[in-house]
Amino acid sequence: MDEFTPIPFEEKEFTPLPFNQQNFTPIPFEEEQEFTPIPLEDPSPDLKEKIDEAPWYESMLYEFNKFKFNALFGGAEGAGELVSSVGELVGADIDNPLASEKPNLFRDAMGAMHGVSQKEFQESTVRDVARVGTQLGMGGGVVKGLTSIPKVAKALSSVPKAVKLPVGAALTEFIALSADEKGLSDAIGMGPLQKKEGESVFMGKLKNAGEGLAMFGGLKAAGKVADKTLVPAVNKTFSVIEKGLEKVDPYIRPIKSKIKELDPFVASRMDKFELDNLMLKQNFVDQMQPFADQFKKISKDEQKKFQRLTSNPDSMKKAFDMLDEVQKRKGMDGIKANFLNVRQGLDDLHALANKNGIEIEYRKDYLPRVMKDYDGFVKSLGKEPRSQLEEMFRAAEKKKFDDMPEKMKQSVSLEDTKLSEAERAKVIQNYFEGNNLRGSGKMGLQKERVLASITDDTQKYYDDFLGGLQKYVDNVTYNVNKNRFLGKSQDPTAKSIFTDIERIEDGKVQDEITKLVSTRFKGGEARIGKGTNIARNVIYASTIANPYSTITQLGDLALNSYRNGLINTLSPFGPKIKLKEFGLNDIASEFTDAGAVKGAMDKLFKVTGFKNLDIALKENNLRGAFRQAQGQLRNKNSKAYKKFIEENKPFFENETDDLIDAIRRGDSQNENVRHFLFSRLTKTQPITLSEMPAKYLNMKGGRLFYSLKTFFVKQLDVMREDIVQKLAKRETSKEGIQNAARFAMLFGGGTAAVNITKDLILGRPVEISDELMDVGMQMIGASRYAVYKAKSDGFFGGLGAVFAPPAPILNEAVKVAFADDKEEALKKQSKELVRYIPVVGKDIYWRFGAGEEKIKQQRLDKLRGKE
Repeated sequence: MDEFTPIPFEEKEFTPLPFNQQNFTPIPFEEEQEFTPIPLEDPSPDLKEKIDEAPWYESMLYEFNKFKFNALFGGAEGAGELVSSVGELVGADIDNPLASEKPNLFRDAMGAMHGVSQKEFQESTVRDVARVGTQLGMGGGVVKGLTSIPKVAKALSSVPKAVKLPVGAALTEFIALSADEKGLSDAIGMGPLQKKEGESVFMGKLKNAGEGLAMFGGLKAAGKVADKTLVPAVNKTFSVIEKGLEKVDPYIRPIKSKIKELDPFVASRMDKFELDNLMLKQNFVDQMQPFADQFKKISKDEQKKFQRLTSNPDSMKKAFDMLDEVQKRKGMDGIKANFLNVRQGLDDLHALANKNGIEIEYRKDYLPRVMKDYDGFVKSLGKEPRSQLEEMFRAAEKKKFDDMPEKMKQSVSLEDTKLSEAERAKVIQNYFEGNNLRGSGKMGLQKERVLASITDDTQKYYDDFLGGLQKYVDNVTYNVNKNRFLGKSQDPTAKSIFTDIERIEDGKVQDEITKLVSTRFKGGEARIGKGTNIARNVIYASTIANPYSTITQLGDLALNSYRNGLINTLSPFGPKIKLKEFGLNDIASEFTDAGAVKGAMDKLFKVTGFKNLDIALKENNLRGAFRQAQGQLRNKNSKAYKKFIEENKPFFENETDDLIDAIRRGDSQNENVRHFLFSRLTKTQPITLSEMPAKYLNMKGGRLFYSLKTFFVKQLDVMREDIVQKLAKRETSKEGIQNAARFAMLFGGGTAAVNITKDLILGRPVEISDELMDVGMQMIGASRYAVYKAKSDGFFGGLGAVFAPPAPILNEAVKVAFADDKEEALKKQSKELVRYIPVVGKDIYWRFGAGEEKIKQQRLDKLRGKE
């Protein structure tokens, strides 16, 4: 081989030595030897022992070394590509020796040491990120350096202004696309050389480069081209997506979201109704809470006895005598006074109900009671009472329909009017207690009870004392707010929602909103059956009642950051806003139907920390939204101030000024501020029935299919409003792109961090490419469970996990039923059931059970190079 002599840098102009293939003699490679892998069925004892005894952190170190290798050589490859492309600008044909498709002895040797094959390196996401990132950094530095050379600066002054924009980024984009599209050097070669007389060829080529950059990479020029070509294409694409989503609106879109699109102020009124209902209920619960806390401490027999005594005016004195004895015990001081507060609260509730169109014939000498097992009671009545009850049901349904506002009657027929579970229970209770006057049609809570008392025989049909009291308060406060909202209240301060709907000029919009509002009350008041309720609670207990589902919730911090800003979300400063101030106690609206096992579910969620973290994250959302609003309103002359008014005036109308003043002075207790914060919370959290789709509300049995999917319904609604709908319109395309980038970065990154954390704690192998795939699928609605099902059971397994109720125990049973060798399948799937044990199942499964064997097998497969 001839000796290589470099050309000395005697001039500023640089002329590289032309590359001549004759000057290069490649090292011959020997014939590729056949690779014979070790059979998986008979692994090496030493290797098997190594895998079995390897702690989890060694697996993480192994993955980190692979990550480091891919990042290092990916960055080197990117640097080589940038040098090659810069050389092309001046006519030099410089090949990139570090390209991944080219043999490289050093890289291959290092790859063998780190467990990375050439194919794995080429397909690595880490390598791609490092390659492009290096080009961005070096591109910016090269451009800055070139512009300091006088001749170059002079040339740049004569090319279009677009070339003065970030050329490094444009060059990087060119490199990324150069494999499939014509690049910058092609553009230079196609056009005539731009040089004046007396100028060198280099100067002409540099001008060509400037024009090429302006055409292909310059932001201004690219912006003009994109505005005429790319933007309309994007708008059309997302417009088609939006129209497709509209076809399934009843299944996936919260009814309030649709109302908001039609009329923001009516949507705001829906939020206010939900908030008023929660807060009114909480006010009465707070008044009764001290007595409830003490009452829970007495024995079950004493609780039942107290309930029987308070159900009869003749025995009320004995109930007070009982409390006199109880309050002599340690910790029971004041229980009698607290009980008097309960009675006062019921008196206040009675007055409030009568004021708002509910005539409750309430007496002070006994407390309300609620029947729970009305089906069991009906079975005990025989055939004749059943016919009488059916007449009472029909009369109650007719009364319910007659009491509806005229607007609602336009979208609901008498045949569609069904009694809710609570209303049916009250009709039966009326019969049971002697209030069976035919045709009266009054709600059970409106009838004066005439039965002397609850007896030992009849007590089994009633809710326990505190449970019945809670349901009574919930029922009355809900109907009070419902009457105020629908225009059935005599209170002059109440305002019918239909007054606001009638101000809308478009009749079709009026009808559509009326139908959605009717759905909220017609379908929303229905309760799921006992069988569906039991099935759903089994799903909850076997899937999310564990510490790792608690960790999953930390992803909400990323969603909060997307909505309220990262600093506002993480800042510890600001008002201490409590969730209880908004009357919120349940995790989500779907959990309010937990029925008889609600207490057990609450305990599971408390033991695992799920409920406490949920409360903390919701409060974080509220505080972040308040801090963000304060920041926007700090300067009256700022764009943010004007944007806040523009965004919120359609929702608050005449109350907007009061809202702004209260936020500026830091008054988080202001009624409008609380309304504002509640609306912000409902944007991402399914905490009310107004945040549910129409099909969820109308299908009692179908609600099982929404188990653990209501959070995604809200996530999809956020993506749809902030990204899809904005990208579907030309004037909001820029905002849509910004939202998409922030959502991917914050929510996607946060979800990835949570997933990796759970894998590390459980000792599961961490594969970056798999983690990114999981995050991508989770962002479009496929849970991590669905991704795993798709990997293990194929496409239809994943599809079923997305759309069917998450029933892992049933899935294991089905696998056994359809297996060829049922005995072997039963043995295998029985081991899988361990993971579904509430609280501790996942730890047992992944640390000591079948999951541990899976982890070992995965590590072994990686060492063997198995894909």
